[in-house]
Amino acid sequence: MARSGQEQEAESTAAFKVLKRAMELDSESRYQQALVCYQEGIDLLMQVLRGTKDVTKKCNLRKQISSYMDRAEIVKKYTDQEKEGGEVIFAHPLENI
Repeated sequence: MARSGQEQEAESTAAFKVLKRAMELDSESRYQQALVCYQEGIDLLMQVLRGTKDVTKKCNLRKQISSYMDRAEIVKKYTDQEKEGGEVIFAHPLENI
């Protein structure tokens, strides 16, 4: 069932709020919590993408999702290394998002 424009806008707003929180947690070095927020925000953006008909919006959403996924993968690798107790090499800058 297709969602109305208002419903999609509300979902998009919710996704970006969660992703903003992820970036805040990330910048505070609270990586485990940041990862959870990245995952939730990405899932929400994927729902928005599936309901979007506009080709330009879809393209922009895909780029944003890709960027957040890249960052989430970096954070995930870091948290995995941290759990293993190994040497942690971590690129922190958030400029790419």
